[in-house]
Amino acid sequence: MEILDLYDENRTLINKKIIRGESLNPGEYHLVIHFWIYNDLNQLLIQKRNKPPEEFGGIWACTGGTTIAGENSETTAIREMKEEMGIDIKKNELSIINTRKEENYILDVFISKWNGSIDDVVIDPEEVLDAMWISIDKLETMIENRTFFDYGKEYLEAVFSHIEENTEV
Repeated sequence: MEILDLYDENRTLINKKIIRGESLNPGEYHLVIHFWIYNDLNQLLIQKRNKPPEEFGGIWACTGGTTIAGENSETTAIREMKEEMGIDIKKNELSIINTRKEENYILDVFISKWNGSIDDVVIDPEEVLDAMWISIDKLETMIENRTFFDYGKEYLEAVFSHIEENTEV
């Protein structure tokens, strides 16, 4: 059972907690993170979700998760990457590239460079079925084929731009 802190529309912590899955009132939000890993070859590390179909199970995606009570989004990003992929990322290695407010959550999108091998990835089989490094072109094809979650054009452009600006080719 995960307990979540709730926030108002300005991301101010309110004096209320819920159990994950409980309904939120209008104007209440919880924090969610997405975490992208890329390498010097302009490849992205993606995972195949081990979730029920209504939670996009079997779909490839970036690493993501919900911030539990007492955490901030940076702590959540580091925890989720360690839990789901077995990769240790330090806070100073994180860059936040997007924040947006959705219907009942505030999403922070993080990115970090990591040049490890796919053999260094240790997936949590309860959360992840598989992992792989993939080129941006291949990722776009997977989105078209609906085998990778479509986060939207603007969202993905922010991810791809960050990679292109921070990778030596």
